Amino acid sequence: MRRLAGSERLWLTADRLAPPFVNQLVLEDPSGDLSAADWGSAVLAAASATPGSSARLTGSLGWSRWVDDRPPRVRRVDGSAWDGQDGGGAPFLASGLPPRSGPTAEVLVVEGDTARVVVRTHHAAMDGRGTTIFARRLFAAARGETLPPLMSDPASTDASMAASLGGVPEAPGIRDCPSVLGEARPAPMATRWVRRDFSGSPGSRLLPRVAVALARRVGEGARRRVRIDVPVDLRRHAPSSEVVANLTGLLRLPVGALLGTGEPSIAVAAALDEALESRQELGFPLAADRMRWLPLALMTWAGRSAAEKALAEGSYSTTATVSNLGRMDLDALSAPGFTPRSAFWIPPGSPGLPLFLTLTGGRHGVTLCGAAPLALADGGRLEHLMDELVAGLAGQ
Repeated sequence: MRRLAGSERLWLTADRLAPPFVNQLVLEDPSGDLSAADWGSAVLAAASATPGSSARLTGSLGWSRWVDDRPPRVRRVDGSAWDGQDGGGAPFLASGLPPRSGPTAEVLVVEGDTARVVVRTHHAAMDGRGTTIFARRLFAAARGETLPPLMSDPASTDASMAASLGGVPEAPGIRDCPSVLGEARPAPMATRWVRRDFSGSPGSRLLPRVAVALARRVGEGARRRVRIDVPVDLRRHAPSSEVVANLTGLLRLPVGALLGTGEPSIAVAAALDEALESRQELGFPLAADRMRWLPLALMTWAGRSAAEKALAEGSYSTTATVSNLGRMDLDALSAPGFTPRSAFWIPPGSPGLPLFLTLTGGRHGVTLCGAAPLALADGGRLEHLMDELVAGLAGQ
């Protein structure tokens, strides 16, 4: 069993505010045959050999624990109305993964003109890297390969790892950042996402260049207040670790303050390297772990109130979260009859987070997915932002 970390209580709260708060890895093969693999057997084989992939929550407050007794499920769904560019025509992506009854992971076999497989995990139980580890083992099982034991400590949490590395809790944040999508308008407390593809080589310093483009998009007077949060996989401190859990820290980059340098993207890249060198990403999980004993109902009320206030005042704790998930090894994510040509991650949006952007590399370029609150994403604003970011990559 693994205890519930404080950061994971935040993700459980986010799931209550605007469900579902899940990781969603989408793999696409335009000519795939989804009937050629035994997905049910592959999921059960991967789950039995992958501690953490069958997590279910039990207990309350600081005594909450993840137990590994609810295997992931497989669902075949109709994707004939889904073009993969946003959530329209894909109601199956809005279904929840209940943390207490489980399962907290599932595999969607999406039938349509383009064959798709979607690996979904509750973010409180697993992060992006953990989801990738499980996905790779799932597809290896589908190919009939023997799954080696994982080199991992299934009891690890982000806070325990950060403490063992000498981390220091970060200071409380302040809500002073602008949104790149303008002023909020009345809308339900929900989010939406949009995908855009960039073909060709994105060049170097992809994340810093995207961060700079976001900072330049706000009004000149607000630019110095632009901060970008960057998720960091804590497994980088234990390269052999393959823990299937939620082990992510955060860096808070003052991107707006670096716009006045000669080459801002170089300055942001240097700031990112310096933050990683000093292990600043360890501060977030240690600070969040103080919330282990807070009731979820109280956290949900506080989260909703904070989101409503941030949208009303136009000031947020961060301008955007930008997660660079790197280049996906699509060969490792293939199965009989299914060889993906592209992959992307749908970011789990939140009403109080003005933008969550994922960057995913593939054989032919990079895919950008942005999620934002409905109050900021209406009227084509999110689509225009995504088009602008892709155009910027093409012009650099």
